[in-house]
Amino acid sequence: MTPYAQLRRWVRRAAVPPATLTRALVAATVASATSLGLFVGAAALLVLSAAHPGLRAVAVLLVVIELFAFLRSPIRFVERVSTHRLGFAAVTRWRMWLMRTVGAWSFQRWSSHAHGDVLARSLQDTEELQDLWVRSLVPAVSSLASLVVADIAVAALPPRPHWLLPALGLLISQGAATALGVRAFPRLVTRDRERRHRRAAFQSQIVELSHAAPDLELLGSTAYAAARLDAARQALSDAEVASERARTRLAALIPLTALLGVGVLAAFRPVAAPLWLVGTALVLVAGLEVGATLSTALETAVAVTAATERLDDLDEPETARSRAWPDAAALVARGLVLRAGPRTLVDGVDLTLTRGRRVAVTGASGVGKSWLLRVVAGLDAADGGTITVGDCPLDEIVESEVRRHIAYVPSEPGLMRGRPADVIALGRTPSRSLADDLAALGVLADASTRWEGLARGESARVAVVRALAIAPDVVVLDEPTAGLGSRDTAALLDLLARSGAAVVVATHDPAVTAWADEVLSLGGGPASS
Repeated sequence: MTPYAQLRRWVRRAAVPPATLTRALVAATVASATSLGLFVGAAALLVLSAAHPGLRAVAVLLVVIELFAFLRSPIRFVERVSTHRLGFAAVTRWRMWLMRTVGAWSFQRWSSHAHGDVLARSLQDTEELQDLWVRSLVPAVSSLASLVVADIAVAALPPRPHWLLPALGLLISQGAATALGVRAFPRLVTRDRERRHRRAAFQSQIVELSHAAPDLELLGSTAYAAARLDAARQALSDAEVASERARTRLAALIPLTALLGVGVLAAFRPVAAPLWLVGTALVLVAGLEVGATLSTALETAVAVTAATERLDDLDEPETARSRAWPDAAALVARGLVLRAGPRTLVDGVDLTLTRGRRVAVTGASGVGKSWLLRVVAGLDAADGGTITVGDCPLDEIVESEVRRHIAYVPSEPGLMRGRPADVIALGRTPSRSLADDLAALGVLADASTRWEGLARGESARVAVVRALAIAPDVVVLDEPTAGLGSRDTAALLDLLARSGAAVVVATHDPAVTAWADEVLSLGGGPASS
């Protein structure tokens, strides 16, 4: 995907309201044109007053300049507010995309990113993407628009017709410089990407060699380590030089465009009063600032592209999910296989879960109990086998339907701070009495209660009430009774039995295995039903 296509994709993904975008662009263009008009008009006033000392001669221009000066601050304020509102709207949509994307990841993929703090980094990347609007697109469009307005003024305002061609020449030269900058953008992105990759490789070499340094010292191979580090450092230096050279060439376009404008004026030699010559020269000088804004916008777009690349790495094709949960259908697993590297943890497991069925999964630690439970809950993938609900594969059922019909209680439940109704409902509409279920498990709470530091046993009981809140068909639990006494365990099992749901529970508790209709033992142990 080209850099421009990548940025367009993220602009479309932002889906900002057209009214907000229009307001930001108009405000930024008016603010830019006002600043340019104030700069040119102030100097033109000096020229006009020198040629015509009478107050009447400069009164009109003075009023216009004062009007510009008065309006400049409120216009700039409107521009800042509109642009940041646009950026905030875009960041909101991008973060919604991020939550939907990583929220659909399997447990295995989350585990592969566990040490990279991927969510924090991704949130920072979406924050940086705000610059796509605030410091890139809006400033670039408004600056180009103000240049066009200035060229039109140069062509239309002088009293003689000789300025049409010079103004057209200025417009063409500025357009050519803009086109060169646009054409340079993919090259800038490539150079920046190479620099980032070389820096990452250099840092990786430092970490790798620092771990191996004692062994290399004992083997007398420090020269080898130094050579590898020097090669990585040289590659980084070359990439940084190439990136800086590309930015320098881009920056050189700004004064070259101004010089080209002067050459256009010298070539056409338009006849006019000194006021218009000075005004046009000042337009060229103001063009330097506009060019610097465009250059900054392009460099910002390059930096933003790095964030879009990292975020795109998080994306992956989604499995088509369009089917509803079949009514009164059993969840059936056939031939499930789970492998951890060369080891096969689970081989050919079958499960049939009808409402009211209770299955206990036992086995030593590390034999795949938790993994099997996540697979049954539709949160992780198996290496082989199928899971269906009726005649429908589980991974073809709409995610919201799966979450509505299958509840999962991990061994360490989260989101346990706050009011009971908020902690348990989580924004859903409960179909059971939460107060009755909490009371049945011996958890005392009312509307004024606020949970801050629940013990492990309390968290497990609250998590079970939360799982049952919307009356799921299947409840999957990982060691729910590990922190409970015999009385609390009996109350919890009784509540699960009265729910009518199919229950799959990983456990080492003899009370749970005795309560179950079927015991599935992993790791080669006996199974019973």
